[in-house]
Amino acid sequence: MRFYYNCSLIIPTFKRVLDLHNCLKSIDNSNFEFKEIIIVVRDNDYDTINFLKQTSHDFHLVSKPGQIEAIKVGLNKASGEIVGFIDDDTEVNDEWLTSAMTHFKDPSVGAVGGRDFQPN
Repeated sequence: MRFYYNCSLIIPTFKRVLDLHNCLKSIDNSNFEFKEIIIVVRDNDYDTINFLKQTSHDFHLVSKPGQIEAIKVGLNKASGEIVGFIDDDTEVNDEWLTSAMTHFKDPSVGAVGGRDFQPN
């Protein structure tokens, strides 16, 4: 059973094709469906662009370097009620997504963060 959220998920990426592949695979295999997944990649990162062209995922290009510029592009494209950010080397799990989304049932909650788990 998949759960739909009116959430835009923004993934800035730069020269980490394998990590991005694993990230997208974990999202695709999760129990969650997002309104949109916004992948932002630097316009000179040809390996990542070529990889993304072979997937069903849309992506947007940014010409200025830096994660902040990629986040700005992603935010300008986002149309979800909730906007989430994950790194391209993140592999999501359903427990994390469930925990993060349940907080938004409370209308006084404006932002949710989580623990960054780094396995050995």
